[in-house]
Amino acid sequence: MKKIRYRPEIDGLRAIAILTVLAFHFDLGIEGGFVGVDIFFVISGYLITTQIHENLIAGSFSLIDFYQRRLKRLLPAAVVMMIITTAAGHFLLVPSDYREFGQSLLAQAFFSANFYFFRESDYFVHGGVSRPLLHCWSLAVEEQFYFLFPALLVGLFKLKRASAWLVLIFLTGLSMLASIHYTDHSPMGAFYLLPTRGWELLIGGVVALSERRVVGAITGPLKSGLAFAGVALTLGPVVLFTSHTPFPGYVAGLPCIGTAALIVSTSVRSSYIGKILSCSPLVSIGMISYSLYLWHWPIIEFSKIFELS
Repeated sequence: MKKIRYRPEIDGLRAIAILTVLAFHFDLGIEGGFVGVDIFFVISGYLITTQIHENLIAGSFSLIDFYQRRLKRLLPAAVVMMIITTAAGHFLLVPSDYREFGQSLLAQAFFSANFYFFRESDYFVHGGVSRPLLHCWSLAVEEQFYFLFPALLVGLFKLKRASAWLVLIFLTGLSMLASIHYTDHSPMGAFYLLPTRGWELLIGGVVALSERRVVGAITGPLKSGLAFAGVALTLGPVVLFTSHTPFPGYVAGLPCIGTAALIVSTSVRSSYIGKILSCSPLVSIGMISYSLYLWHWPIIEFSKIFELS
């Protein structure tokens, strides 16, 4: 498969996402840091759609090749984390917690940890139970998206390529409406499940398919304004949201739209914001963001056990 153009500012955005998540989970006073996951979702949707789109146009896309690449990139590091966490949990977790851990491990092995935690755990309320794989819910959402979305996009291109982005806009709106509805009526379902989270990944997909149309129309002050608006929309929720903010629902649109604005506004002739995102420290952190995300939560959960012992 053809490789897409590398954009260092995307890794800078990844760094912002992981740093906000870490600040939230390590209780550093960033109460809205959980929106870093939403930033990740938009980035993932954008990159995956860009890759599939460019290879479809070039006539070189293969579903089998795509799935193999995803597994090679994501699975080895996740398997190592799960093996080491399982071994550590054997010595550190009480039997009841270890049984729950085994159930969540089995769920994640089948890319369905989000379903398990939807039934068992409020993300913001731990209730004294140690759940070293709680963070895998978001990985499961992405994995489910990766499994379903490529086939959808291939089908849309075969039917009518020009209207693919319109279909994605429709699906984005449908998923967002479901998210708004279920945030009020089934908050845990809205938080954990793909149908109510898919719109965040699909926003990235819509940006990928419409980017060439949009970028040409964004010049000068408009481009800078869009970049600064993206920063405000992305980081504002990090500061203003708390664990009591009804989420995801419509408020999740703020960091998602902000991330989309930053992706578009920094895509050509990098803006001032794009240069900041492309700086070496942020890019370096962004390049290891997946590993940081995999390991930070088990470390936090096990360190709590040491503190109590």
